[in-house]
Amino acid sequence: MSPAHEAEETARAFATRFLDGSFDEATALLTGDGRDAVVDSFPDEFEDGPMDAGDALGEYWWGLYGQYGESEGVEVTSSECGTDGEATAHDGEVTVVFAFADGTEEARVETSGERVADFSFAPTYEIPEYVDEGAFTERDATVDADDVELDGVLAVPDGHGPFPAVVLVHGAGVHDPDGTAGASKLLRDVAWGIAGEGIASLRYENRLAAHEVDDGEYTLDR
Repeated sequence: MSPAHEAEETARAFATRFLDGSFDEATALLTGDGRDAVVDSFPDEFEDGPMDAGDALGEYWWGLYGQYGESEGVEVTSSECGTDGEATAHDGEVTVVFAFADGTEEARVETSGERVADFSFAPTYEIPEYVDEGAFTERDATVDADDVELDGVLAVPDGHGPFPAVVLVHGAGVHDPDGTAGASKLLRDVAWGIAGEGIASLRYENRLAAHEVDDGEYTLDR
């Protein structure tokens, strides 16, 4: 087996376990440094107490599921192998694409032999072409959800109102007000797009992003 092929197979095995929700099995394929890297890459504002690599993988998975729906598969798109420093010939950096019912997300997997030394998404967010950034203004807002206060953002078209308005509601998973998942900011894209058409909007963080909720009490803040 060539070094590139071995790196791709290692990355595929890890990515498949992650996508299937087998977080313990995926974690077992990580090196010690790989586990630390996965935890360190998770946004601090979404952490709710101590977190290990399996917890971080689970939170990433829920974020992707909430953004894109059911998972459909993994594709390896590219790999690079080298012998930098003490790396062996079968160390490499592999790009994988996770496919979902409503979109895809790209990630980078760095392999070390038959283990994974690093795993990270490649968030390269680009503002959609349909957005006119000069057509609206934004300001921070707070949503009173009875027992907690949720951070939100109000986008208001420029000009004289009143304006029609909508509330943008997040899906499942842990989301900030922009609905950030990897390189996507779905709720912000929608808010900015409709603001250019004269429609105001309020978007807010998922309760799970900052507040602990018992499994039996999951509901929709409205």
